[in-house]
Amino acid sequence: MSVLLCKLPPYNTAQSTANTKQGVCMCLCVVAGAAMASEGEKITNVKIINSLSNLQDRLNFYSTWAPTHEQDIAQMEYRSPFYAAETLAGQCPGGAVREGLLVLDVACGTGLVADEMFLFGFRKFHGIDACQQMMDVAQRKGLFQKLILGMLGTGTAPLESGVYDVAVAVGALQGGGVPWTALTEILQSLKPGGLLCFTLRGDSSGYREQSLSHLQPYLDRGLLEAVTEQQVAKMQRPLWQEEWEDKYIPGLVCIYRKLPRQADTVTD
Repeated sequence: MSVLLCKLPPYNTAQSTANTKQGVCMCLCVVAGAAMASEGEKITNVKIINSLSNLQDRLNFYSTWAPTHEQDIAQMEYRSPFYAAETLAGQCPGGAVREGLLVLDVACGTGLVADEMFLFGFRKFHGIDACQQMMDVAQRKGLFQKLILGMLGTGTAPLESGVYDVAVAVGALQGGGVPWTALTEILQSLKPGGLLCFTLRGDSSGYREQSLSHLQPYLDRGLLEAVTEQQVAKMQRPLWQEEWEDKYIPGLVCIYRKLPRQADTVTD
């Protein structure tokens, strides 16, 4: 928290107290104005990232946004990491078993998902992201045993095959973050029986059907099976819209299980 010190006019017993009160009011206005500017900048950053469709433009913006990213999106009441962690916890054994599960955090960013999953008893995290500056923030939290710089969806991401018990992609497979073609790489990294969890926004007509259609080839080939789909009424606030104060975007948390076959023969 920053403190603004404002110099008031010198007190003079011959002056009326009206001048002093005026100075106090001016001081309060300066402080309030500074706070409003700060909140306005946060909303602007959220609007900018949601306006960028080009992946490289998004990465460039994230690289400069990383230090204040979590504070800025707090206004969104961004609940996707919590609901993903809660839904996964409902599908995984607790105690020492859960602590031993190795989680791949896809497009891990600053580690918001690991923050929530840790509270639900998960302890082993690897993260992959294409923005080093975002991962630098995640590294300082001390939750990740390994962080990987890589671009998913190109077939070049340096992921090991068959090592992860859980892969979680919160907010990644939407909005230009990670392409759906990355599913092949993600599934290859999962152990047979491993869980794939991802979130979707539900604020546009047909978006669920369009998004889930990318999984159909994997389902048809017996590479995946659906486990659960949780609807969330209030996933986040749409700060990038002009009128957002009383609105929430609904969403989905989807979990699929990798079946004991290889996914490398399937292309999206």
